[in-house]
Amino acid sequence: MKRVLSLLLVLVMALSLAACGQNDGKQSGNNASSDGSASVSNQGTIQSTGTEATQGFEFPADLPPKKVGAVGIYTGNELYVQWKENLSSLGEKFNIEFQFVEPSGSEEYTGAIENLCTAGVDGIITQAISEAFIQAAANFDVPVMGYCTTLSQEQMDACAKFDNFVGLVTEDDTVAAEHAAESMYAAGCRNVAIAGLTKGMSEMMDNRADYFAAKFKDLGGNIIAEDYSMMGFADSISSFAAAYPEMDGIFSVILNESVFQAVTTEGLVGQVKLGGFDMSDSCDDFFENGTLVFACTGQQATIVTAFAPLYNYMYDGSYLIPDRSQMVSRAFVEIHNSQECQDYNDYVRFSTCYSPEEIGFMVKAFNPDYTFEDYQAMHQAFSIADVMSRTVQ
Repeated sequence: MKRVLSLLLVLVMALSLAACGQNDGKQSGNNASSDGSASVSNQGTIQSTGTEATQGFEFPADLPPKKVGAVGIYTGNELYVQWKENLSSLGEKFNIEFQFVEPSGSEEYTGAIENLCTAGVDGIITQAISEAFIQAAANFDVPVMGYCTTLSQEQMDACAKFDNFVGLVTEDDTVAAEHAAESMYAAGCRNVAIAGLTKGMSEMMDNRADYFAAKFKDLGGNIIAEDYSMMGFADSISSFAAAYPEMDGIFSVILNESVFQAVTTEGLVGQVKLGGFDMSDSCDDFFENGTLVFACTGQQATIVTAFAPLYNYMYDGSYLIPDRSQMVSRAFVEIHNSQECQDYNDYVRFSTCYSPEEIGFMVKAFNPDYTFEDYQAMHQAFSIADVMSRTVQ
């Protein structure tokens, strides 16, 4: 049964992240790598970040070399490539050798984790996380940190029973979904349809749809239609357009290119307002023409901040997250208009969002004054304005 549940978790993670990041590996020219995957090098404005305190931070000399296994999806679209590049940016200063593993459909995450542990890694950071994965690493006394996934409280309680589970950092879909409802209502939407992922497949996707619907109703709006499928968002939008002429808004749990293509094909540009999660290439144009009124993104930075609790434990066995049964919630970057979209492209999209020094500042052995409350506040402050304020000109 655990094997089946582990495989299901991997499938859900793949579906949940299928549209995260822009361009989906279909870019041209020097934005594409030789294997067709996205490359984010030399794009946009890539600048270092830091506060006055962290810019003065210095790493201890002669940090012991360590190896960290990263398990997840690191090729394909922009977000996946950024996860790999952003985590790799920490390697030199922390004296870390990262080993990236992408389990295929025939290779379970558990097997990948066992192989990394056998090879002698000192820690593991993983997208998909479960009791079985943590148990596999516990057999080798290897700490495990999760990022960018959502678990139920029951699942978190099960994970926290293992001493080698050091925590989970993920974006707060519930708050962002409510903000999406507020933005669409403020834009004049009163009759909105929801395009979502099959219910029960992903806690993250369920939260996006459910919290949006509840908030929109509280504001006085109507949810006139809901359709939940295995990424069939374009078909959902086509059905909405045919059956609900009164529709003035569409909320999609994932804003992939198929959503924008369907809105265009059905003649809904300028007729409805659109809101949802994640970013694709068409977001720029749809913010410009006024159809898109809310999108949230910024997951590329989560793997960087998730490294801090892992390194704390690897260095001296300390927990940065005191109650590991609770997910650490991280704010999305929220975008409401074309200017904010441009600022995102200029300052956030191609940035690690946090420098190695800023992450080093979060290691209690290096900075005894740093607290979990500081860590929480940093995550909640994340926004375009936050990154811009910390960008070193």
